[in-house]
Amino acid sequence: ITPWDWVMDLYVEDNPRLQGRCCAWSAGVDTDYWKPSPENNRDRILIFEKQSKEFGNSVQLCVEYLRGLGWGVDIVRYGFFTHSQYLQMLKRSCLMLGFSTSESQGIAWAEAWSVDVPTLLWKNTSKVYRDRRYNCSTAPYLRPENGLFWNDLEDFKAKFAKWESHRGHFAPRKWVLENMSDEVCASILYKKVTEC
Repeated sequence: ITPWDWVMDLYVEDNPRLQGRCCAWSAGVDTDYWKPSPENNRDRILIFEKQSKEFGNSVQLCVEYLRGLGWGVDIVRYGFFTHSQYLQMLKRSCLMLGFSTSESQGIAWAEAWSVDVPTLLWKNTSKVYRDRRYNCSTAPYLRPENGLFWNDLEDFKAKFAKWESHRGHFAPRKWVLENMSDEVCASILYKKVTEC
């Protein structure tokens, strides 16, 4: 069982005998824990930075752009926060920008969506590890209901403007409740196992 097709493809490439013996399945999120708080003022933008050395000054350029528009910006770096701290930052946020070079699933993104925070995620489709290039994704489960991909600073500005003018079109928590809650994902896994 792998978190997404690109991971499964990589395993099969490493060991062709796994062909037809693997399946992709997403782990769910606890929507009772990862939920919005109606009493919070959601007026900030959260930037989630993972593998920071890979992005050069891209994060800083986005921060400067957003602050220039008058937005309050918080930055969280992978590995330097607790679940509780991350949840509190999400509850104050109306949008999250994500920087990661690849994600097998993107649990942090799903947790944001569950708190009803849409995401604008940097898009990457290949990665080199130990001199091997392989296909990947930075957000395998990103859908129009929960966010958008962006490629570079100019594309980010365009996608941010789209988010600002269409904020009501995003329904990330609804999407998680229908597709990626613990209950939904457990049911999908049960079905996959019983069909083997």
